[in-house]
Order: sequence, then C-alpha cells, then structure tokens
Amino acid sequence: MPDRDFISTHVRSPWRSAARLWEREGATSATIDRIAEALAKVLRDGGLDLERARAETQRSGNYFSPDERERLAVQLVIHQAVLSPVRGHRLAALDAAAVDQEERSVMAALSPHIDRYLTALAEGRRPRVQRRPRPDLRQVLDTSVAIQL
Repeated sequence: MPDRDFISTHVRSPWRSAARLWEREGATSATIDRIAEALAKVLRDGGLDLERARAETQRSGNYFSPDERERLAVQLVIHQAVLSPVRGHRLAALDAAAVDQEERSVMAALSPHIDRYLTALAEGRRPRVQRRPRPDLRQVLDTSVAIQL
C-alpha cells in the first residue's frame, strides 16, 4: 500500500497508528484515543519532537506563562507529528474548510487529555493513558453484520 509507505517514512514511531487512523477515518473516537496514547508516550519518554517544540515555544517570548508555554508545546507536537504530515491526504478527500474543522475538533477533544497529562507532569508523575473498557465478547459475537453479495 503506498499510503502506508508514505506514513511510515514521514511519521515517527509512536504516532504512526494514529496517523493512519487520522488519514483513513478522520476525527473519530478511535483516532482521538490513539493520539492520546501516543501523546502520553511522548510526554512520558520525552524525545526530540518534544524538545524541539519546547525550544520553539521558548523562542516565542515571555508572553506566555510556563503552563501556557507547555500547553503550546504539546499542541505543536500533535500538529507536527500527526496532523501536518497527513494533511495532504486529508485535503485530497475533503476541502480545506472541512479539514480545518476536523483538526479543530480533534484538538478540542484532546484538551481534557492534555490537561490531565500536564497536571501529572506538574505533580511529578508520569502521564498515563486511561484504560478503555473492552467490549463484552458475547455482545461482539451477537452483533449482526450486513453481507452484500
């Protein structure tokens, strides 16, 4: 698949599955969960992307408080790691206004996760992803599937 090759060469490791979902499905709950998982990993482990984003926000001046600066760095990491590399593929499927609206909705949906991660970092804890409830196996097996011949 050429799209998978593009994503694997342009998107780094913890963000790759989130980028694939973002390209394929758009702003769904699964995409937001994957982005939140990758964000927790990046904030927990650090790395080059996070350091670059922090340096960029540091150069922005003393207009922001340290909390606002860290929030801006996290938003830059999300944009640079997931949303920007796949934007061309999303623009091929949708118009620019719809892609912008989807990106804004993803960032709005991620804001509680960002708040929780930044609070954990401020308290000296490692950010963790909340566990997602797994569906009951009987419920999954009883779900009817439409088959078209």
